[in-house]
Amino acid sequence: MITATAPPSTTARSTRLESLDALRGFDMLFISGAGTFISLLHGRTAYPWVDALADQFEHPDWHGFTFYDFIFPLFLFMAGVSLAYSLAQGRALQVPCTAK
Repeated sequence: MITATAPPSTTARSTRLESLDALRGFDMLFISGAGTFISLLHGRTAYPWVDALADQFEHPDWHGFTFYDFIFPLFLFMAGVSLAYSLAQGRALQVPCTAK
């Protein structure tokens, strides 16, 4: 009789900052067009909250910030945060700092 056994788990736990990955994905979703999709739903559903959300994705005359105005600055913030982690990882792996 042959029995199969599962191989021992050799996967290393990732040291990535998962909250930053999730936030980056959310931000990229809106950069790539989710905001336009939500904006196009305005007035096409029977849900008032959809209209209120769609209003957040329009660039109005200057009356203050809306959610849509923070998408690109959020991306720049995440790039800055991830740069510190990337540089620390490079130093830990002793990656040379020379440019070619």
